[in-house]
Amino acid sequence: MQNTRGCLLELQKLASSDATSNQEEILSRITDLFFLTSGEQDDAERAVFGEVLARMAYRLEAEARARLAERLADIQEAPHSLICKLASDEIVVARPVLEKSPRLGDTDLIEIAKVHGQDHLFAISNRERLSAVVTDILVERGNDTVLTNVADNKNAEFSQESFGHLTTRAAENSDLYALLEVRTDLPTRMLGELKQSIANRLKTEIAEMPVSVSGEEIDAIIEAKAAQMNLHAPDQQDGASENRSGRQALTENMVLAFARTRMLTETIQCLSLMSSLSFKRVAHCLLTADLTALAVLCKANDFNHTTFAALVQLRSASNPLPVRVVADAMRHYELLNPDTARHAIKVVQKKSAGKSEA
Repeated sequence: MQNTRGCLLELQKLASSDATSNQEEILSRITDLFFLTSGEQDDAERAVFGEVLARMAYRLEAEARARLAERLADIQEAPHSLICKLASDEIVVARPVLEKSPRLGDTDLIEIAKVHGQDHLFAISNRERLSAVVTDILVERGNDTVLTNVADNKNAEFSQESFGHLTTRAAENSDLYALLEVRTDLPTRMLGELKQSIANRLKTEIAEMPVSVSGEEIDAIIEAKAAQMNLHAPDQQDGASENRSGRQALTENMVLAFARTRMLTETIQCLSLMSSLSFKRVAHCLLTADLTALAVLCKANDFNHTTFAALVQLRSASNPLPVRVVADAMRHYELLNPDTARHAIKVVQKKSAGKSEA
């Protein structure tokens, strides 16, 4: 109680001054008093504090309101009306309470998401937990940045309708596709439809490219993609090996075409579908991992050295590699055993499947 009395006395002294320079200090002191007495307040007293704090804060610039919002953001006892007012303010003020405040319920978040812009939607998508009714409005109104962020939120719940909208957008957004591919709550049917959609888009793109791939070959590629490119499934019978080899060769033409024309996203998507590995894992093999990882991925698909070289060149376009490193990688590729490579890929596939089931 001694701290509370001291704070009140100081507030009385500050309030008696007409100097506007004291207004922010008064706001800070009232906030201090709120924290000091929060355990003793009932709902009515908390509401009065909210009214007083709001009155003081909205006499000041946004920076002062932002500091107040930061102090109150994760406080369970914060005045609800004040938190809602701060959450609807400009984004520098609203962000901390939109991201963290436990005082904002689903109804509050939905109302804010309906009328505010992408910055507010993005801040909401950062909340620790999101119910399906909130993600519905985020997915409905959000741009690609918001959708990618909410898809990356492991504690976000999605309705079937929202998942459907996300998969539609993911067909043209590789970042969103990579995130959806590893979500354990995405229905398998939707993931299959997404892969088919991407395959159809790739078909159209490769048909328009100046490369030697016939229409018959493209149809065969898409037929293979419709089966989600599971070319190395353990239950594949030996009698199908000739047909499997033909599909692999045709698909290799597609990878080679995209690599030579520097179509990075499409190249990764093709390799991902062919190898039954996630977009992120394939991107890591192609762009950042040791070249041995890329060599294993290519050899497991029976790519020839020309295709491997084209993929190495695609990587070098954004991150030049020393000539000696490239030469060593090419020699290693010639010596790499395809069965060893396929076994390595199967191990990675099983590990990835285990994580998805967990």
